[in-house]
Amino acid sequence: MHPVVLKPVTTHKNFLVHDGAEQCVVGDWVRIDSCRKFSKNKNFTLGEIVKPASRFFEQETGILHSQASVNVKSLFKQDEYKQPSIFEQQQQSSQ
Repeated sequence: MHPVVLKPVTTHKNFLVHDGAEQCVVGDWVRIDSCRKFSKNKNFTLGEIVKPASRFFEQETGILHSQASVNVKSLFKQDEYKQPSIFEQQQQSSQ
């Protein structure tokens, strides 16, 4: 609680973590371990992936995406999800 405003105060901290194998994607919950300095601001290594983000493999390009960073419906052809317009419905019914 803030002492003057009397509202809850939330804080967060961003840590730079060394991921040597590049196995994490956006949205993963990870455990980090303290280690020697890798760079000016990087003092931690990746311990383990506690809860992986849901992933999606795009067949056409072979790219692995996480659900947090890419809208999955945008990866498919838009024609599959497109509803026919009133004009298209009238043409189909008249044929």
